[in-house]
Amino acid sequence: MEIIEYPKNKFFVAPQYHPEFQSRPNKPEGLFKAFIKAAGNY
Repeated sequence: MEIIEYPKNKFFVAPQYHPEFQSRPNKPEGLFKAFIKAAGNY
């Protein structure tokens, strides 16, 4: 299993890979982008 999602929380994901390594300033990786958005909403 590479990703675990817990839908009862607003944001909980446990990836086994590093999405920040695949992100670029002009093209963020989807999981990393969602994390930043959730942090901003919190």
